[in-house]
Parts: sequence; structure tokens; C-alpha cells
Amino acid sequence: MNLSTRLRNKGLSLNLKSVNLVSLVRNTVIDTLNETQYGSRNISFRHSDDTILKDVDEILIRRAVTNLIYNTVVHNSENVSIVVCVEKKGESVQIVVEDHGSGIRKEELERIFDRYYRGAHTGGLHKGSSLGMAIANDIVKAHDGKIQVISEVDIGTRIEILL
Repeated sequence: MNLSTRLRNKGLSLNLKSVNLVSLVRNTVIDTLNETQYGSRNISFRHSDDTILKDVDEILIRRAVTNLIYNTVVHNSENVSIVVCVEKKGESVQIVVEDHGSGIRKEELERIFDRYYRGAHTGGLHKGSSLGMAIANDIVKAHDGKIQVISEVDIGTRIEILL
């Protein structure tokens, strides 16, 4: 909560440096798969270039991507495939986390970045803080980026970050 509040109120200065987002995102996927509860998940990683440099706060961007991957893993069954992708888009970089899982209802999409919002499809076993998407959104906005979620029930979800 503290991080989210500081980001929204511009009370946190970013530690910007040139970072290879391909390595950062790849390592985030590997870290997720190295966790015991997620090791059996089918998460693939794709990239358009071996090196895509961008001035970002490495710790915060890693946190945002981690939150998005965890959300995708937690809110889908174990057999759902997840694709994480980093692509160069002109002067920008696009990071995508996509699944072909349960999807998100339209009325839930409207509130997905609200702090403490927990959608109707959130299982009772999920013990998260309901801040993950809000924090990811705040981190991306602090970097003057954009984040959007495209989803359809029973089709899947695509989360796009543009930095």
C-alpha cells in the first residue's frame, strides 16, 4: 500500500538507468518458474531482439511484471499456457503477459486497477493483497508508460505495457 500511495502522489523518485528489458523480463519469468508452487506452470518467453535497452527503474519494473505474471498464474488453472513477450515498437518497448484462460468480465475490467479490488473469479484460496494490478499500473504510469488489459471471458487475457 505504501508503494502504491507514494507512486500515485509522486513521493517516490525513480532510480532510472539503462536496462536490458529482455534480460529483466526473462529473469522474472525464470524466478516465477523457480518458485515451488509455480514450477509446473507452462510459461513461455518471447522477444523481438536480444537486447532492448530502456531507461527504467529496474526494481520497480521487475515488480510490475512479477505482479502481472502472478495475477495470470493465480487466476487461471494449472493447464493454462502463459506467454510473456518483450518487443521493440519504434522508440518504445512493449511487454505483454497473455493467457488463453478464464478471462475477465467486462465489469471487472473497469475496476482492475483499483486498489483492493478483488474480482468475482478470484478463488477463496487466493490470499493476495489485491494491490498487484494497482501497483503495476502505478509503476508503469510513474515511467510515463501505458498499461491496458484486453480480456474476454473463456477466451483469455492480454496485458500490455508500453514504455
